[in-house]
Amino acid sequence: MTELSPPVTPTSAPAPAPSPARHRHLPADWVGAYARGELSPEVLGHAEAHLERCGACADAVDRAVRSGPHGPRLDAALATLVNRVG
Repeated sequence: MTELSPPVTPTSAPAPAPSPARHRHLPADWVGAYARGELSPEVLGHAEAHLERCGACADAVDRAVRSGPHGPRLDAALATLVNRVG
């Protein structure tokens, strides 16, 4: 995954918006902070806008969430929902 440059910690100033001509991915520290609900308000909007259009980064957030403490509960809730819907 290519990262936005320069990498920014979740509590620092927001990174400039990526150029429309090039597609870049979110920095790994943003992905982890987003998954934990710790991304700063300064970069949250940028990250969420990016996640709406980038499946690779959305998948990275999903993996980060599922590898965290709530992952097993999410998997169980999804299995229950699938069983109910059929």
